[in-house]
Order: sequence, then structure tokens, then C-alpha cells
Amino acid sequence: MPTVYYAIGDIHGEALRLTRLHRQLKDDWHRNHGADKVCVVHLGDFIDRGPDSAGVIECVHSLAEEGWCEVLNLRGNHEQMMVDALATEHPLARMNWLRNGGQETLSSYEGDREPLLRRHVDWMRALPTMVVDGDAGVVFVHAGIDPDKFPMCEDAVHMWTRTSQFFESTSWDNPSLENMLVVHGHTPTVDAQPDVSDDGRRLNLDTGAVYGGALSAAAIVGGKVAQFFHA
Repeated sequence: MPTVYYAIGDIHGEALRLTRLHRQLKDDWHRNHGADKVCVVHLGDFIDRGPDSAGVIECVHSLAEEGWCEVLNLRGNHEQMMVDALATEHPLARMNWLRNGGQETLSSYEGDREPLLRRHVDWMRALPTMVVDGDAGVVFVHAGIDPDKFPMCEDAVHMWTRTSQFFESTSWDNPSLENMLVVHGHTPTVDAQPDVSDDGRRLNLDTGAVYGGALSAAAIVGGKVAQFFHA
């Protein structure tokens, strides 16, 4: 039985959009893929900059509780910045996070939500930075990979890379990447639309939701993009 993957790009606190997108994906699965196994993958950067980071994480947890799909969540660079900022007394780590949208995230936990904040940080800390399904021909990662070292590249690469070597997928010659689609976010597309590389080996789903673009998702079956969704 094939797995239908729904991958969702950078969310950045856009909880209402994420709720709408989850509904679209559930409706599509029921209409078109109901007999198949289904998995929703959030590619990281749940938090920062947008209006309701705490609500985004609660939305992700609610989706898992619905039971109609498996849910996989990746750690992005913004989750890592938050974990680092709250786990150390080093002022530079906190300043770096706050100036990159962390203040908006803290605002979403104001009031009596300190226990929720602690639970969410523990959850972020435990998230993987890459998921590979060799049978389905797909790699999920927040920012990207090192094409030469894959699958042994480091977590920091998964969360932060923007190298031309990664984006120029026609130059990849690692046998481990043969017939694999790498799905990522992290770098907003220039036209606020999902970006599929010319050779079909790389898909960028960061369409700048927090910058006025849509929150985007893709249905992926057999290592190929079947459909896009936007909220």
C-alpha cells in the first residue's frame, strides 16, 4: 500500500492558515486517497514572526489526535534558536532569537501559559531534522542537505543550509540521492509559489506565508508531486 505524503512548508505562527490547510488535506485524502496510508509532514519553522506560534503547535498536536493520518514533524532553525535561547543564560542566543521573531512567539504564551511553553520547548528539542523514506523515494528536511555527504550530513545542515550546491540539483552525483525527491522549506521562493527544480529532484515549499504569501503544501505519491494546496 503506497503512502500518500502531504508536506507543509514554513508556518511561522500562522495558526489559522494551518487549520484551514489541514482541512483541505483531510478532504483531499478522503476524496482521492482514502484507501492508502497517509502521512502529514510539517517541514519545520512552526514558530516566530507570525501571530500565534503557540496555537500552531497546539494545532499540530490536535491533528495527531484526530487519527486519520500519521504526523511527522521536523525541527527547523527557528525551533533550534528558541531551544538554544531558553536553555542557556548566554544573552547573545536570546538576542538572536528575539530579533528573528522570538518576541512574537513569547507573546503567544503570555498569561498563565508558562507550563505550555515548557512542554512545547521539550517537544521541539526532541524533533528530528530529517526523515527519509527510501521506498517512497522522498527525503523531508527543513532547509536542505549536503548532496555529497547525504545521508550523513549534520543536523545544522538540515536546519540552515542555503548553498548553491544544494539548490543546483542537476549537479548531484551521490548514488544515495538517485531517484529521490528532496522536499524542503527555509528559503522563501521568489514568486511565493512552490518551486520544483527542473530535474524534479528538489521541491521548495516555503512560499513566505508570514511575508504575505500563501501557506503551501504538496501531495507526494511515489516520489512525485501530485497536487499543491494553499491557505
